[in-house]
Amino acid sequence: IGYLAFHNCIGIQSLVLPSSVRSIGENAFFRCSADITVDNNSNFSFIQNVLFNKDQSVLIQYPTTMNAINYTIPSTVITVGQGAFQNNVFLTLVTIPSSVDTIKANAFRFCRKISTITIPKSVVIIDSAAFYGCTMLGQLHANNPNPIYIDSTRHVFGGGVNLAACV
Repeated sequence: IGYLAFHNCIGIQSLVLPSSVRSIGENAFFRCSADITVDNNSNFSFIQNVLFNKDQSVLIQYPTTMNAINYTIPSTVITVGQGAFQNNVFLTLVTIPSSVDTIKANAFRFCRKISTITIPKSVVIIDSAAFYGCTMLGQLHANNPNPIYIDSTRHVFGGGVNLAACV
């Protein structure tokens, strides 16, 4: 499945990833409201409506239509994938475990209701626009005594995020 393959697939209600799917390009499900499931696929896993790679070290896609307000990323996850939570309008809190070391581009972009983010000390890379447009963000905690590489090519916390208001 290629880059932006299901971009803006508003009319599609569900997608099934058959066993023949071996890879998923970045932002493949960007602005896609379809429910995604895995059908006997040895490359991906699907747990509580969330799409992961097989060993669950990469969180690929959290459904934009899932109406939970809190989510705890499993401790098996090392990378929060590009656009993984992008455009979710329900989440107010996402708990990032200490197993995560990378937050890819657009991971939480336009998650407008997220009010608190705690970045554990294990995180060493935050890619471009990772928290762009998280306009309700009022508490940002970075528990890392070591430098975090923050992509400076695009605004990691841009798009109306008021960092001065963050604690």
